[in-house]
Amino acid sequence: TKHLEDEVQRAMELAQRMRREVERLERSQVETQRPTAPSPPRAERYDLEEQQLLQKRLEVERELKAAQEAQLESLRDTVTAVRRHVFQATRENTELRQTLASQQEILRQLQQSSSTMREPVSL
Repeated sequence: TKHLEDEVQRAMELAQRMRREVERLERSQVETQRPTAPSPPRAERYDLEEQQLLQKRLEVERELKAAQEAQLESLRDTVTAVRRHVFQATRENTELRQTLASQQEILRQLQQSSSTMREPVSL
């Protein structure tokens, strides 16, 4: 479970970094959308291409974020299921230990009873 917890932590850190990157890209996109002074056609074309690239990157980052969040949710579900199984196994192990102790006590009593019956009776 420690390995899974570490993996969840790494996934959460990665998701946080991705959120910051998406926020940075969104701010950058807003800044590029602000009206600027008229520029020569070549510069406008470059700005438009840059803006399109930023928008595409932002879209890809959002898709990546959604995929990572789905993966993180799946990992959380897996950790929960593993914890449930560990709890159940621990409980069953405790029950088995109690049953073993009870059976050992019964065996001890039977052996003691058997040895008592084997002793010669003195008249």
